[in-house]
Amino acid sequence: MSNSVEIKIQELYGLIMSKPYEVLEIFNHYYGEDRVDIQSFPTFEKFKEHVTTSDIRNILSCEVLDIRPSEYRELKDKTLATVPDNLIERVLEVLTDTSVIDYLGRAYFDNIFILVHFPRVKITNENDKFVYANHMYAKIQISYNGSMISRFTLNRAEYSYDHISSDYMHSHISGIPLSDFTHFKTPCLGSGPIRSTISNLNSEYDEDLWGLFCLELDKYIHTESIAGGPYRRLENIYTNNRRTNVLLSTDFKVIKQFINSNSFDKDMCKVFTRHLLMSKKLKFAYNSAGYSIGMSFRDYIITVSNIFIDWYNEAFNNGVYTYSLEELIRHDIVNKYKITSTKIIKEVSTRGTNYLTYNGKKVCTFKGKDVLVKITDSINTEDVNTSILLNSNIALYILTKILYILNYKYGKQESTQEENRINKKSKILQTFYSFRGRKEDTISMSAN
Repeated sequence: MSNSVEIKIQELYGLIMSKPYEVLEIFNHYYGEDRVDIQSFPTFEKFKEHVTTSDIRNILSCEVLDIRPSEYRELKDKTLATVPDNLIERVLEVLTDTSVIDYLGRAYFDNIFILVHFPRVKITNENDKFVYANHMYAKIQISYNGSMISRFTLNRAEYSYDHISSDYMHSHISGIPLSDFTHFKTPCLGSGPIRSTISNLNSEYDEDLWGLFCLELDKYIHTESIAGGPYRRLENIYTNNRRTNVLLSTDFKVIKQFINSNSFDKDMCKVFTRHLLMSKKLKFAYNSAGYSIGMSFRDYIITVSNIFIDWYNEAFNNGVYTYSLEELIRHDIVNKYKITSTKIIKEVSTRGTNYLTYNGKKVCTFKGKDVLVKITDSINTEDVNTSILLNSNIALYILTKILYILNYKYGKQESTQEENRINKKSKILQTFYSFRGRKEDTISMSAN
């Protein structure tokens, strides 16, 4: 192949790829080169091979060449390397014609796309609730002429257990492609401004509109529009695929009925209650109405659970009790919970899927490296600890009994004169009262 032919092919290749590279530069400018990749277009060597080995009729028409039909019949079955000398100049002259660029661009450059990597996304809704989504990717298909093909799609490479079990990729995506993680899914756009921008870019290349799209895409990725009707609400991540019991911070109630089971009977409850009182970890308050618990529901449940776990572990190790943790959970004496800053969430059941098996599945290729699925144990909605907590009804039954003793057996003594109040209390009441307000005692935040 002559040097002049190769130079012309290089020119042709550059003209076809000029607009895609311009779009790429706009994305690089907005997001940074390290977060943007362009893929799925033939290399120059592949393109040159195709052009030089194809029959002329597959590249140039008789109309484009503007030669006699008899000459075209002689030429159409030849390649660039075998074009007669008397026609090679004409062939090269029209090889970069607009119609040739359009034909070859549509035929061999119709799958170009840009990937944008979002390492860590904070998705926020109108209620100021949010979740973090790590390693999200947006795919934008573009034509050789610089227009957008259809709309963008999304995928994600890293999920917490709660996100994947809730089928949550993004609030405006219908779900996670568990059967094929390479599948990028189309988001719901609602009636937002990005829809109009995409519609205009579908029609033609516009540098300013591409810059606007980058801005709107960035904002879209970080937003859950409740008004727009999301596929997956971020506030439901904990509940989509599991039954839960949310214990509110004010959920105190009187429990008079003892919960009896083979692994926790009344005698065991009495022994633990005595141990709980001796621990001096409970705080009580007193006013004209009598004694009440002097700590939040959340702190009370966590405190009692910590004490119960330590007590039971010691008794178990000494052979006093023989029930395993699994048995205690099965009989709902204790259970696993998620503890947030505002609530306690009881995990009753899940779909039973081992999501860790998805680790290592391919999502895409970025900057020449395969991006693989990673399942983590972290929960990104709030600062959350996983704990073993005592059944709340058992804890409240114990509290009910303690407050009954305080208010009905010893409460009358509070009506006596102040100077005699301490001396007339029973030993157990003195223990309760002396503890109130001691700063050196702290409440453990999780049960191990």
